[in-house]
Amino acid sequence: VMLASGCAGSSERSLPRWVMNPPSDDADAIRGVGEGESIEDARNNALGVIAGKLRTRVQAEVQTERTLEDGKESSFTRNRVQTTTEALRLSDYEVLKTATTKNRRFVLIEVDRPNLVRSLRSELKTLDEELQGTLSGGEASLKRLTRLNRSEERIRKALALLSLIASIDGSADLSSKRGKYNDLLAEREQLFQSLRIGIQTDAETAVLGDRITTLLLDEGIHVESASPGKNYNGILRITGESKRADMFDEKHVRLKVRLNLSSGEGESVTNARYQAAASSLSSYASARASANRLVAEKIEK
Repeated sequence: VMLASGCAGSSERSLPRWVMNPPSDDADAIRGVGEGESIEDARNNALGVIAGKLRTRVQAEVQTERTLEDGKESSFTRNRVQTTTEALRLSDYEVLKTATTKNRRFVLIEVDRPNLVRSLRSELKTLDEELQGTLSGGEASLKRLTRLNRSEERIRKALALLSLIASIDGSADLSSKRGKYNDLLAEREQLFQSLRIGIQTDAETAVLGDRITTLLLDEGIHVESASPGKNYNGILRITGESKRADMFDEKHVRLKVRLNLSSGEGESVTNARYQAAASSLSSYASARASANRLVAEKIEK
């Protein structure tokens, strides 16, 4: 035991001081020491150390924000912390020092703090311009909701970038930008909650219409079979065309389906097309119902 202890102490004494006591971060740089079997492994480990520091700071910043809102951490908070970590790409760094022992390599890496902030701000500016182009202009509620849904990933990425910038540059005042993006998410949720959709089907797609109605209700959307004279934010028309054939004593149906979502004012918002084929030993109606269910499964995915 004494021999092993002596060897360990000798190994530690042979390492440079910066390995045992890594230099602190400051206003100019964030630093990390890594080790591995190769210089590349050690460098990646050091970058992981730096990313870990930022992850801890972002986690604390986001939890504080959420605590002020509802007093507990939510799934939204956890997802945002994960997204923030994924948004970080430490490609601009400098290897300051390296060291080698018998079987290990050590690296001291430095990331320039101002440069990293500038890079993140540039990425945020590009993202913000894309969002402005997508979301500008007044629209009917359904079309607006559709655009917000398509932009949700970019909105959350923008919030992630803001959290990263705040964790690196504590002096940055990002409250107005954060408020803007959170307002967009709140608007999306409000439109989602107030949405009223009427569904219209034909003889080919009745089974599919029932499945879609159930799917949307499970998502919290108010949906029903469209009634004449009733006001809806949107109308979902589901139409189908089928071809029949007898194949090896089975009834075979190939179904093509078109979905069209239009606003309450009649303006087309989005379209989608699907097709599926199914067979039945009993009837074409049974084969068509199976094809409807296959299309529903595609839509759910």
